[in-house]
Amino acid sequence: MSGVSTQSSWRSFRVVRRETLSKGVTGFTLYPTDARPVAPYLPGQGVSVRATVPEAGFITSHPFALTHASSPEDNTLTFAVEKIPGDTTSEGRLCRYLSEEVHAGSVIEVSAPTGEFTIDPKETMPVVFLADRLGIAPVFTMVDALAVENPGRSVTVLYSTTDGEHFPFEAPLRHVVSRFPDGKLGVFFSKPLDTDEERVHYDVEGEIDVPRQKDLAFVDDADYYVAGPAEFVEKTTAQLIELGVIHSRIHAQTIECGSAR
Repeated sequence: MSGVSTQSSWRSFRVVRRETLSKGVTGFTLYPTDARPVAPYLPGQGVSVRATVPEAGFITSHPFALTHASSPEDNTLTFAVEKIPGDTTSEGRLCRYLSEEVHAGSVIEVSAPTGEFTIDPKETMPVVFLADRLGIAPVFTMVDALAVENPGRSVTVLYSTTDGEHFPFEAPLRHVVSRFPDGKLGVFFSKPLDTDEERVHYDVEGEIDVPRQKDLAFVDDADYYVAGPAEFVEKTTAQLIELGVIHSRIHAQTIECGSAR
């Protein structure tokens, strides 16, 4: 991956805030222990987190999407982690360790921000974002940046998750999309709860399927940003190509347990 930063060494960051973003998703806000400025980054980029996972007995690292559009004035970094029950991969164990064992005051090692899954806010063509689960994290940062720098742009966001309890960034996402005169948000719940009201909490029961939602998901001469688990990214990218979207207009990022691959 490449990005705006050339800094490659690991730095120590202290967790200054930990918060529950939704069921199974935890947000972390970090401040550098050396108090030096955080490297600048672009919306959609991420950082790698390195830690020793006691149950695994080895040091492991994995990249996580940042959840602010740009470096805040308080010199912090924020990212989100999704704990996947039963995931015994090294990244799954790291996500579980971060979710269960890392609290305010903990110190972890973090790399400089990097990544190619980002957007040029100054472009004018329409843009369609398709995200599943925690793929909404980098998508939210890009939409947030566009709302500040280019609110006249046509923006469509389609997001799929399990239900209303598994919807991180719901309030800020709805707010930021409402700031676009030509902004559209479609929410898909695969298993809505009894408390989830259609047309209030979600728009469609089921998962994102581009051909079936072509009237909303397919926009002429648009750029497409796809983020989520590997299966979702592969399926959605293939559907877009089948509809005639050229490869250069599709930008994809696999997101597993909050990590960006």
